[in-house]
Amino acid sequence: MLTRLKAPGSLESRWLTEDIPYGIAAWSKLGSQFSVETQVINSLVTIGSSVMGFDGWTEGRGPREFGITGMSKQNLSDYLSTGQIH
Repeated sequence: MLTRLKAPGSLESRWLTEDIPYGIAAWSKLGSQFSVETQVINSLVTIGSSVMGFDGWTEGRGPREFGITGMSKQNLSDYLSTGQIH
């Protein structure tokens, strides 16, 4: 049986303070590296940043922090499969 999900009780929930900068902003930055448009994700980060009063784009992580800047799709796939950079 499914239970009802409850929304966070305040804006200080990790759903917003962590997931915006460290989750969805990271996906957007990864999409940018591979020329994938992420318009909805970008909107969520921008709106969430405004509501929360921080910049989710600069507080989070992205390809640079993950050490994958400039990797091709094949190199990234190999790295994710083996854990080694070629």
